[in-house]
Amino acid sequence: MKQADIIKKMCRNELTQTDVKAICKFRQFSSPQSASAEIVETMITSDVGLKSALNSLTREEVLMLHFLLVQNEPVDISAFARISNQEGYKYGTFTQQYQKVFQDIKQRFIRKGLLAFCEGPAELNKKTKLERICLLVPGEFQAHLPGMFERPITSDQKGNVSEDRIRKLLAGIGRQDGKPLGQDSAFSIDQDGCLKIGNSSFRISNLESWQYRQWKTEAAKDMGFAAHFYSLDCPSALKVLFAGLKPDEWIAPEQLKPALDLFCTFRTKPDIDRVCHLGWEMGILETAAFEAVTCYRLHRRMGAPSGDVPEKHYVTDPDNACIDFNKIPLTVLAQFSKMARYRVENKQIFAAPDPVMMGRHLEEIRDTPWLFRLIHHLPAFKKVFQQLEKNRGNEIVHRNLLVAQIKHIGLKASLEKALSNEDVLFLPNGFIAFPKGLENIIENAVVQQGFAVKRVTP
Repeated sequence: MKQADIIKKMCRNELTQTDVKAICKFRQFSSPQSASAEIVETMITSDVGLKSALNSLTREEVLMLHFLLVQNEPVDISAFARISNQEGYKYGTFTQQYQKVFQDIKQRFIRKGLLAFCEGPAELNKKTKLERICLLVPGEFQAHLPGMFERPITSDQKGNVSEDRIRKLLAGIGRQDGKPLGQDSAFSIDQDGCLKIGNSSFRISNLESWQYRQWKTEAAKDMGFAAHFYSLDCPSALKVLFAGLKPDEWIAPEQLKPALDLFCTFRTKPDIDRVCHLGWEMGILETAAFEAVTCYRLHRRMGAPSGDVPEKHYVTDPDNACIDFNKIPLTVLAQFSKMARYRVENKQIFAAPDPVMMGRHLEEIRDTPWLFRLIHHLPAFKKVFQQLEKNRGNEIVHRNLLVAQIKHIGLKASLEKALSNEDVLFLPNGFIAFPKGLENIIENAVVQQGFAVKRVTP
């Protein structure tokens, strides 16, 4: 159900007058005398009285609101059993197990105007009203929630980042003539010369997704946790918790444990220090020591190259555009891969400018300082860039587009009629342009008219 529908049904069908008065008083919507369900429906997602209501919560309750927002959809009352000490019969019916939990949550969240709920649609596996109750935190509250940690360490200290695993795989491309290094390697140069992560282009977003998948795989070894409908696995929970830190905040593994106990359902407690260290090894987390305590935060990689590393550090042969994949900054490599195709020779990686790729991303990168420094360091790229700048606004470069010339007027007229429904452009002087996918169709049409096809290779 959508948030607006849940709030509407709650205010019109679910709330008692006692509930309405409590919400209006706690959120400072109105006096008890003028409290109404209409006021609650109109104002519950506003920030009126929200700060004081949130400040009344315990740390565990604040974490619960963060946890609910991570779900991205309404939950049933069973999700709250993790913070309620009012759980009923362990092996009874759903109502026997969670009726007291619902009453507890009503006092702690609903009557404070911090939670919306209503009875959801009937389902075969949800026979009682309590089973059908849907609860959610209005999305507007997210920006106002207190932090998930009481005393994170605040410091502008630069963190230590590990790229060893990525660099090893990138260096392996040269040793294997562009092919993946072993079956588990995700990095390769495909037959078109494009740098790939699996089947995806080498982009920072794709790289981070790959790192995260590797972290989950490595962390799952030796870690026992029970899957629960409303639980996250440990790396997923850690990613959410670290994302909640401010850019200058750090957290120690020991401080993560209360939040992890709420976000996850562990069968056996994981070694949080080990899981965090794995995140650092994968390049997802950065680390710093404060008073001999190792702390972590997310590695916030900038999307655009910073320009801190000079080109001569990773371009070993400017004239031939030989690139050292072990030294080139990853942000530069991601941007560079948008305009270059690679080849491997004698265990070295060479880049060649691709006019189509450069033209496609020209507006995105043309005014960036790193690009000007890089192309002036690489003559081949400088030449293509200057040509693109010269033709900017006057020329469109296509890939997979074929051009043919028809010298017979009758054949041209026949093809115009036969190919009227196809993506064929008839040009002056007998030329036609068409997508490569229509090549066979056009050749067959020419042959059927009794003409021969002559191919000219550039």
